[in-house]
Amino acid sequence: VADRWAGGVERAVRLTPRRGDGATVELVFTGFPGVAVRAGHGYTLLLPHCGCDACAEAPSGLARDLTETVEAIAGGGLTESRRRRWWGRHPFSIEVRSADGCSSASGTIEPGDEHDILPDGATTWAAWPERTSR
Repeated sequence: VADRWAGGVERAVRLTPRRGDGATVELVFTGFPGVAVRAGHGYTLLLPHCGCDACAEAPSGLARDLTETVEAIAGGGLTESRRRRWWGRHPFSIEVRSADGCSSASGTIEPGDEHDILPDGATTWAAWPERTSR
């Protein structure tokens, strides 16, 4: 995994719902410096989005993107789908829906690429259960 991320992996933290069918979220801290959010079967968000000096992404905006994304996934907003074909490329889509909007990615899967791990059909991940006071 380390050679996939710019600067290698410094540390990773996995967040898992206590019960239910919610998507596991993994925060990968890279030597870039940056953070990757991985969830479900194949969702990945890289922060900063670009990293070049010209883009100059504000830390407050990146922190907001990180918070909104993790809250949306924990709230049941992650859907992943793949349609396997008998021949050629397999279409896929990944969508994260939050109260403030939606982000999505779609394309086709080649055998062996990073989205080849998506199962056939659609997976809509459940919301994490609410915490209860003890």
